[in-house]
Amino acid sequence: MPDLSPTSPIVALRGVGPSRSRALAAAGFVTIRDLLHLLPARYEDRRRRCRVAEIDGPGKYLLVGRLESLKRIRVRRRHLTLVRGLFLDDTDKLPVVWFNRPYLPTQIDEEREYSLYGEARERATGFELVNPSVEPVDPGNPPRIVPVYPAVPGVGGSLLRSLIQQALDRCDLEGFRDPLPEDLLRRHGLPELSEAVRQLHAPKESADLDELNERRSAAHSRLSYGEFLE
Repeated sequence: MPDLSPTSPIVALRGVGPSRSRALAAAGFVTIRDLLHLLPARYEDRRRRCRVAEIDGPGKYLLVGRLESLKRIRVRRRHLTLVRGLFLDDTDKLPVVWFNRPYLPTQIDEEREYSLYGEARERATGFELVNPSVEPVDPGNPPRIVPVYPAVPGVGGSLLRSLIQQALDRCDLEGFRDPLPEDLLRRHGLPELSEAVRQLHAPKESADLDELNERRSAAHSRLSYGEFLE
């Protein structure tokens, strides 16, 4: 059951302590409504999982498996750190490299499965996954279209995404009262404001990725139309 409303303070979300609430407030996010008004900058297609042996060319891939042998590599360039390791699934191994994530080796459990999404680049020795996102595998989180949000200083991208998902799960979106009359929405084939907010942050599996990234989806049109009419 929803236990939050759009006017609830952002500190009501699990995982938002004093330091994170200050970072979010500095970026203009004080209430749940503020957070849900942050639109994704782009969307990534993570609907199709790939195995290491199926990588057949450069591009972005979603992989699920284990990580091992993660080590921080010293480099001479200032303000740059490297972490290298291996990704394993039931078909093969794949080298992985991350930039400026020095604490990653201490956060990874080699016995646990992770979902990695990133770009496979071809090297002289084969493919290498470069700077992928890393999230623990959650059975309740099937492959999907994933929103990517603008950077918020002090709040990582995956944490921001999880906070917004938590807000969607716990907030009564009917609190986003739609100022547009129903007949006007029907005439233009637009969703209600609450549904548009949900579709923008949690697109359906059948959503058109190009429409989302080009901001031509019905949910984007609802927000644009509302702003224009206002």
